[in-house]
Amino acid sequence: MLQESIVTKSFINTDDQLYALKSKHTLLGTALKKEQERPQPDDITVQQIKRKKLALKDQISQLLDG
Repeated sequence: MLQESIVTKSFINTDDQLYALKSKHTLLGTALKKEQERPQPDDITVQQIKRKKLALKDQISQLLDG
């Protein structure tokens, strides 16, 4: 019985982590779109946002795979 609650708790934590990572990824997507729509987008900012999005995507994949 104790072991079952530990397993359930770890699933909840993973789900929470996944939700948080996906939310951050979505927010970065919005920030990227906003930056790219500016009359003169900052290339460095665009690159930084893209790198952060990619890092989050990798973290999401790791959670889903493991």
